[in-house]
Amino acid sequence: MKYFFQVDIVSEPALDDENAAFLWMFEPDGMNFENNTVKLFFSELDESKKASIRESIEGLVNNNIIEKFDISVEKLEKKNWNEEWQKNLKVLTAGSRFAVKPTFVEYQPSPGEIVIEIDPKMSFGTGEHETTRLILGLLEKYGNNREFVLDAGAGTAILAIAAVKLGSKKAIAFDNDDWCLENGLENVRLNNVEDRVEIRICETKDIKESGFDLILANIQRDVLLEIANDLVARQAKGGTLILSGLLITDEEIIKPVYENLGYRFIDKTGENEWISLVFEYAE
Repeated sequence: MKYFFQVDIVSEPALDDENAAFLWMFEPDGMNFENNTVKLFFSELDESKKASIRESIEGLVNNNIIEKFDISVEKLEKKNWNEEWQKNLKVLTAGSRFAVKPTFVEYQPSPGEIVIEIDPKMSFGTGEHETTRLILGLLEKYGNNREFVLDAGAGTAILAIAAVKLGSKKAIAFDNDDWCLENGLENVRLNNVEDRVEIRICETKDIKESGFDLILANIQRDVLLEIANDLVARQAKGGTLILSGLLITDEEIIKPVYENLGYRFIDKTGENEWISLVFEYAE
């Protein structure tokens, strides 16, 4: 009888798809999210790898990304994990117009619905998490027909793709993760927007362009604080900034930092414990 190993990582708060992306460096056969649990699947799993995973999650605690966690490992009868995982994936809606469709799911869109096709093999940035849905909803209001869009910490590039599908002319989507580069390029091709969305692997400081009239950043609070000066340096006067990846308790920390840089807070939306904030660059 063949077996596989399932590693369950339970955390408070729940790891979102962006924060869990680094777990792919441990080369699991698959990854899934259920409530506040990240599930990793391995054909082979030794004590050294288990220890390394635990050490990496402890690093998230030390960096104040999560407060606490627990890891458990089960040895289970082998199944086709990919098939089991795909059974649970469906088309997800965001706002009033967006439908995020996994490549292997058949779907007939409603009139006026904007479909974004995503290859979910890497399990992040597919619209499952509240922060992605929140910012997609805000894009309907603030992302139409923009000239130049910057998607910071892009993951699957879903936000850049959404912006150009709303009529924006050009978007740069960047991340510092090789997996994001590969998946972002694939998703741009799937949605036929290669001529308008450029995918890069870099840091915010490496973006030489400026004058972005819309900047999107779905990243945790600590990173948004770290890159605040880099973002404002690239924002066009009168441009819009949408921040997500934030907990309700982060608002009182984030808002004054960006307001001191010349931004004016103009809008907010939320779902469960997560929020997204919208600013206009007034200086």
